[in-house]
Amino acid sequence: MSFYRHPNSDPVAVLRRVRPERADPGRANPDRVNTARVNTDRVSTDRGHAIRWGIGLLAAIVLPACPLAVMANDGPASAASAPPGVSQPVWEAGVGLSLLSLPDYRGSDRRRNWVLPIPYFVYRAERVSLDRGGLKAELLERGALELDFSVNLSQPARSDGNSARHGMADLRPTLELGPQLIATLWRAPQHGVRLQAQLPVRYAFVLGRGMRDAGFIAHPRVNLDARSPFGLRGWHLGLVSGPMFATARQHDYYYGVDPSEATAVRPAWRARGGYSGWQTTLAMSRRFPNHWIGGFLRIDQLAGAAFADSPLVRRRSSVAAGVAVSWVFAESAERITLRR
Repeated sequence: MSFYRHPNSDPVAVLRRVRPERADPGRANPDRVNTARVNTDRVSTDRGHAIRWGIGLLAAIVLPACPLAVMANDGPASAASAPPGVSQPVWEAGVGLSLLSLPDYRGSDRRRNWVLPIPYFVYRAERVSLDRGGLKAELLERGALELDFSVNLSQPARSDGNSARHGMADLRPTLELGPQLIATLWRAPQHGVRLQAQLPVRYAFVLGRGMRDAGFIAHPRVNLDARSPFGLRGWHLGLVSGPMFATARQHDYYYGVDPSEATAVRPAWRARGGYSGWQTTLAMSRRFPNHWIGGFLRIDQLAGAAFADSPLVRRRSSVAAGVAVSWVFAESAERITLRR
């Protein structure tokens, strides 16, 4: 889960100047306006950009990650998988506030801090769940093997203020869909500990006007879940770690530089597919009677990545972190006891 988002996981929506349209229509931002328009048009359009980017980032945090890892996108297992045998409401609803510190994208030297409202919604069923871990549907279970369908959403990033991407189109959020194979390697129910191997493979496409293909992503990883770790009764700890891989189209969306975007310090560069670095996410959360609190720390190591030589990569490692608090004000009268 992990709130937000995805490996490329920024609260400031301010009026920005509008850049000219890009020459490449395949990568152009269709919302760009003619800079020759009068100032009132520019202010109005910039306001629209600010609103759309705010909604896009909020959606990236709410749908699955990104990323808070404890709430979304490629993070530790979520609260929907509560201890087996415990009766819980079928659904819960609430609202809260999140504080995030994130790089514009993995490898960026620009960080942004966000303060964002977040809705809290959990739906529990034996084979379908929707919560801070995202939307998951169990397609198959054979003993220690499970096959889920999962959804993930990356956050957008503006190029304004990012020296590496200056003059380039903003990064729009990408929606990822695909199956996830899960193998339970070890379980100690009496201690509330579970170790799993997970293999999500997702197809991504860029959201916005004229949605386009953004390639495939695979993230084989080991997931450790522990309840009441280190004697912290009621807390849930999750640790996820593993390599990432993606196709050339996915890498090129974030790290490619078209000839029309090249400058004296930013040469044209075309990405190739392959290794995307190593990602580790640590998350902690706790559900109180009427509140939920959680936080995450995510570390990306990009040494040896297929895109490490891109002029848009300024750092070979990056850190993302966030905390959130939600007030749960409604729940269903109907309850369910999950078997796992």
